[in-house]
Amino acid sequence: MRRSFIFIFCLFFSVKAFCFSDVLGIPDSSDLRGKYFNQWFTLDTMELLNMPTQILVSSTGSVFRVSMIDAGGEVGISVVPRKLDYTFENQASGAWHLYRDKLTGDITRIIYFFQEDSDVFVQIRPGNPKNKLDFVIKGAYAAKNVPFGLPFNQIIRLSFFDLYQSTKLILPWHFVKTNLYNYINIRDMIEIIRDSLPIFEYVDDATYDENADAIFASTGEKRAETPAKIAVDSKGFVKWLVDSLLFSVNNELVDMKTVSKNTVATANSRFADNYEKNNTYITLDWTRNLANHLVSFTSGHSVSEQQSGINVMQDFFYGYADSLEKHQPVSYLEDAGYPMRILPAVLYVMSVQHPSYFFLGAVRKSITGDEDSTFSFDEAVAFFPHFDSSEKFKVVMFGSGAELDFEEFCKINGDNMVHLVCVKASDRFVPFTQNVRNLSRSGLISEE
Repeated sequence: MRRSFIFIFCLFFSVKAFCFSDVLGIPDSSDLRGKYFNQWFTLDTMELLNMPTQILVSSTGSVFRVSMIDAGGEVGISVVPRKLDYTFENQASGAWHLYRDKLTGDITRIIYFFQEDSDVFVQIRPGNPKNKLDFVIKGAYAAKNVPFGLPFNQIIRLSFFDLYQSTKLILPWHFVKTNLYNYINIRDMIEIIRDSLPIFEYVDDATYDENADAIFASTGEKRAETPAKIAVDSKGFVKWLVDSLLFSVNNELVDMKTVSKNTVATANSRFADNYEKNNTYITLDWTRNLANHLVSFTSGHSVSEQQSGINVMQDFFYGYADSLEKHQPVSYLEDAGYPMRILPAVLYVMSVQHPSYFFLGAVRKSITGDEDSTFSFDEAVAFFPHFDSSEKFKVVMFGSGAELDFEEFCKINGDNMVHLVCVKASDRFVPFTQNVRNLSRSGLISEE
C-alpha cells in the first residue's frame, strides 16, 4: 500500500512539475519580460549588445540573469534562471531566448527551454499571416511550421504554462513528458551490467549455445573455452543479455536455432545469394530473434515477429533542425532501420513512451566492393536510454562486453543505419556468469 502511494505521488508530482511554471519546477520570467519590454525589445541592436548583464528578481522570487548574445547575424536576449547551486546555464529549464536580426532589428525567433536537456525546446518564428511553432528534440523537428495565432507582443510576455496550455492540442508534448519512477529497472540493469564487465573478453565470432558451450556464432561449431572469462563478440554480448534475462526466471538459455532464423525475405532479391554465404543480415536476425524469443516466453506461447511488436518502426520526425542536414532522410526503412543521425532523437521519444524498455541495435554498414556497393549487418549493441536523477536524458550503451560512448558511436557510424528492437527491462536480471556456465555440466541447465 505504501509503495502504491509513493508511486501515485511521484506520478502526480512529475506531471504537475512539467505542466506548471515556477511554483512546481519551471521558473517563470514572463513578468520581467513584460516589465522590461521597451528596454529589451525596441532598442537598436547595437545598443543592446553593449548593455551590461543584469540580475533581476521575478514577482515570485526567482532570480534571473539577463544578458546579450552576439549570434552572428542576430542579437540574442537571454533570460536565464538561477539554479539551486547558484549558477546560470544558458539553456537551463526555464531559460528564454529572443533573437533579433542584427541589421533590421526584426524579431527572428523565440526559444523556450523547459527541460534540463538543452537540445529539447519550443521555437516560435514570425510568420504571415500566422506565427510558426517548431518543436525540436535532439536536433530533429517533432513538429515544424505549426500555425500559432497569438501576436508576437503577447508571445513575448507568455509564461511557459500559458504556452503549454495554448499548444497542448497542436504540439507533441507526449514526446517529452517523463516520470523518473519508471526508469528504476533500466538504471538498475545498467549498474549490474557495469559490475559484470570485467568477466568479459572480446573474441571474434564468439558466443555460447543453449547448453552454455562455447561456440562460433556464425557456424555453431564448438570452440576453445576461455578460462575465468566469458568470451563474446558483439552478437555474443547481446545474446548474453537476453540469456541473463531468461535464465534469471527459467534456468534456460536461448537455443541457437532460434537465434539464427532468417528474418528478412530475400526471394528474387539481388541479396538472396549473399544472405547465407556472407551473413549479410546476421546481427539483424540475432537481435530480432532474441527480442522475439523473450516476448514468446513471457506470453507463454510462440509469437511471430509481426505479432510481438518488437521492431521499432515509428516515424516521429519531419527533418533535422540543422540547416546543413535538412534534406537528409529521417524515416525508418524496412529491414534497414533509421539513419544514425536521427538515433538520439528516436531513443529519446522511445524512452519517454516506453520507459521500461531497452533496445538492441543492429548496425547496417555500407560496403564498397569491386563490382557493386552493398551493405552488411555486422555489429550488435544495446542501448539503455533513460532520465537520470537530475532529469537529464542519457543513453548508456554496451557492446562486445564493454561500455561504449554513445556520442562517439553515433559520430563514427554517421553514414550508417541502425535497426532497433525493444526488450523489456527486469528487476530480476541476474548476470549469466562463469559459475552459471558450469551449471550445465551439473545438469541444472536443461539439455535436449
